[in-house]
Amino acid sequence: MHLKSYYSILFFLLVSLFGHTQNGSSKETTNQAYCPLSEIKIAPNFTTKNNSINSITIKITNGYQKNNDLLKLTDALNHLSISSRWIVAKGELALTANENKPLSAEKWISAVRNVVFTNNNPQVSGKRTFSISVNKNTIKTQLFVPTVIEVISAERCGPGSVTLTAKAEGDVYWYDSPTLGVPIFRGENFITPFLSNTTTYYVVSGTSDCLDGKRTPITATILNIPTAQKKTKLVNCDEDGVADGFTFFNLKEATNFITLGYTDDVNISYYLTEADAQTKRNAIKNPDTFSNENAITVYARIENKVGCYVISDLILSVSTTSFPESYHRNLVGCDNDMVNDGITAFDLTMAGTDFIAQFPTEQNLEVSYYRSFIDAQLEKNRILNETNYFNKTPYNETLFVRVENKDNGACFGIGAHLTLTVMPTPEFKVKPTEILCWEEGSVTLDILEPKDSYRYEWFKDGVFVGNTRTLKVKEGGEYKVVGISTYGCRSIPRTINVREVNIAEVSFDDIMINQDISSNTITINDKNLGLGDYEYALDSIEGAYQTQPIFKNVSSGNHTIYIREKHQCGTSNIKVTVLEYPRVFTPNNDGIDDYWQITEGLDAKLYTITNLSIYNQLGKLVAEINPFDIGWDGNSKGKPLPEGEYSFAITLIDKSGKKQERKGNFKLNRN
Repeated sequence: MHLKSYYSILFFLLVSLFGHTQNGSSKETTNQAYCPLSEIKIAPNFTTKNNSINSITIKITNGYQKNNDLLKLTDALNHLSISSRWIVAKGELALTANENKPLSAEKWISAVRNVVFTNNNPQVSGKRTFSISVNKNTIKTQLFVPTVIEVISAERCGPGSVTLTAKAEGDVYWYDSPTLGVPIFRGENFITPFLSNTTTYYVVSGTSDCLDGKRTPITATILNIPTAQKKTKLVNCDEDGVADGFTFFNLKEATNFITLGYTDDVNISYYLTEADAQTKRNAIKNPDTFSNENAITVYARIENKVGCYVISDLILSVSTTSFPESYHRNLVGCDNDMVNDGITAFDLTMAGTDFIAQFPTEQNLEVSYYRSFIDAQLEKNRILNETNYFNKTPYNETLFVRVENKDNGACFGIGAHLTLTVMPTPEFKVKPTEILCWEEGSVTLDILEPKDSYRYEWFKDGVFVGNTRTLKVKEGGEYKVVGISTYGCRSIPRTINVREVNIAEVSFDDIMINQDISSNTITINDKNLGLGDYEYALDSIEGAYQTQPIFKNVSSGNHTIYIREKHQCGTSNIKVTVLEYPRVFTPNNDGIDDYWQITEGLDAKLYTITNLSIYNQLGKLVAEINPFDIGWDGNSKGKPLPEGEYSFAITLIDKSGKKQERKGNFKLNRN
């Protein structure tokens, strides 16, 4: 509404209200529109005939904003007889006659008509109600700040016009810029021009001479419609044994071709009529097993997540091509694991070129594989791991092959044209460990329990070393053998560890004879015998043998120790002597134990024997005697030695020149 209209209505109401002020009645005036940061007279048509007015109070009774709102008397030079005072706390303007005497009605009319409202906030909003109190009577008037109350954006699928709506207190003005330009339309409902892209418009509420308020955005959204071809042909093969031109189709296989590959975030449903597709009713319930006996054209509704859709015609056609009647391809695989279960991995793509070669050239064909005819016909449950497919039926399995055009999905041929055959791998055994005796110089590795006649390949440390059933080796290490069948199937390598073993190499340095008062013990140092697993016997090459290298309670005299390698790599021996001598002697001339001497174990036929040396506790040589004489009398240089511990040492030299040094302890008592 134009300001002139507001002022005319306000004048009429104020005149009407004045006519009732003598009765104390009041009425509201029609709203005025306030332009932010401006000044507006709140009662431009105020009038009265009362000549006995001392003061008038004007108050903001509703919507008052302290520190922002202000009422003031303008044109002060024409109102010198009236003073004004703005009371912030109350939102009230007091007009008072300066001499506190009634003024004429004309002066009060002029003053009230020159009272203005202003607000210092550029974003001011809402309504203000003013009360003009004259004596005991009150007149009310009102203004509002034009404000956009609500904007209703709109959208459409694809390019076109959009209707936008804005509601406001006041007229609505439309712009195509957030800050610049002139209004392009006035009114609540705006029909946009033809739009190809989402566009934002801006609205403000005001009057023709007050459009400086903040503009509110409102958007016309153009939603994308799905990408799709208007018409698509889906060709399938009629391989059901009846050449009637009817077959089953998996309509879902047309998805990529209809949408040109843009399948993300779209849903496709199929219908028998275009009308049903438009209304999304009576969708085909079995699109993956649809017979073209029902219809040769169906309608695809391609709908995205925002509800935009297009309709595409899908024409169902039956192929006139097929595989040659007798054509068949066979792939042979080896059962390459430890268990001949008839299951192995095949690379199906190795047969793909041969299948494509059965059809005319210069076409973009692809091959797919299935485990059943119906799956191949409907393109369901396709075998995906074509380069590493494990057959499901042991030893022999037939797969169904489908050849189609990659560009449009047209079927060229379907049939059970691929057989997978699994050949067993060689089965045999080997001894996991073989012993190579140094003394023998070699060992022969052999195959055990072969299930068939195979070729063999032997390797040592990855290097080929032979291709016969047996292999003679002269050094230890890890050997592997692979069996190869007549079909070329190779077994998993079997491993044989060849361990080098030698006969025990024993010397007197490895023998320790411990002689004490209670018993004699012989211990062999088994850490120095060589490579092998050894067992031990005393005085008999036949045994009994024991695994522990220690003999206890050994009698004095000459003994032979036999050391046998457990894997029959030989037995070695060494002769040792256990000496017998008194542990205590008493050289007191009573005829009993007056001399100390080795009493047993010295055989001059076996050993060259040195003198017998005797030492005191300090290790000092006190006597040397002939081990074959009467013995030592306990004297040194003719003088008797004191009681105590003494030791002896003697060296035995066998016929081969090997020395054995023997030592021991005894006690000398004088009593």
